[in-house]
Amino acid sequence: MRISPATIVLLALSSPAAAQPGLAGPPMPPPPPPPGPGPVEEVPPADGASMQLRAGAGIGRYTESGQGFSFNSDLQPFLIVGGEGVFPAGGGHMVLQASAGFGTDVHMEAKQNGMVFQENRFHQQVFEASPRYRWTLNPRVRFEAGYRLTMQRLFFTDIPMLGDALETVTVHAVEAGIGWQRRYPDASRLAVDFVIGLNRGFAENDRIQGEDFSAGGASFNARVQKRWANGLGVETQLAYRKQDGSEVQDVEFDGMPTMAFWPDNVTWQLLIVTGFAI
Repeated sequence: MRISPATIVLLALSSPAAAQPGLAGPPMPPPPPPPGPGPVEEVPPADGASMQLRAGAGIGRYTESGQGFSFNSDLQPFLIVGGEGVFPAGGGHMVLQASAGFGTDVHMEAKQNGMVFQENRFHQQVFEASPRYRWTLNPRVRFEAGYRLTMQRLFFTDIPMLGDALETVTVHAVEAGIGWQRRYPDASRLAVDFVIGLNRGFAENDRIQGEDFSAGGASFNARVQKRWANGLGVETQLAYRKQDGSEVQDVEFDGMPTMAFWPDNVTWQLLIVTGFAI
């Protein structure tokens, strides 16, 4: 029997090997699995209510100045205690802060055109309270705004021929700031905050009667804080406040008529503070 070429092609197409293309060559490897999701940084939930108690130490200085004269204290060892309460409110947190600082007794000297004309002793106490509102723009950046009340007691002692004087300064400030924070999977965190403020201050001297010393000013605060999961925290604080001088006024000093004014003055502290959050 004669088989035509067309018949050979039909037989080949109808064979079992032709009907199963996989038998015609080596098996193909399976496709690789799709890539999985990349590593995701674990972010702890937002803060709830918390309380933190703080205590620390550092250095500070107080200075007064005017045209051609200045009063300068030596560097002053400084102790501080305080606390902070954080409470959820709206989309952010209400923050309540309070602190009390105590400077040790140090030497102070007054100069007129570079020449020393007075030496005395000096120490100070600084009490502050501040309600403020803090909210987060994203997991890393936060803003805050609020009010700060400061009462500063300045003790000038052992003044030659005059004795002692106590000056009480009260300052009302409006502040705003920005901060950066990073949270870690182990619930620890690192935060950096910068706050600036504008204020109005008032001074009263227990040796002067009839005064109305007041002046505007500005302030700057910086804070770097590390807190661990167990609530223990360590931070560095820098606080700087400047008050402009007041106008010259007719007053009485120990009952004697005279003229006086409140000089420009600067207060600053650099502190290392430890705290515990509950």
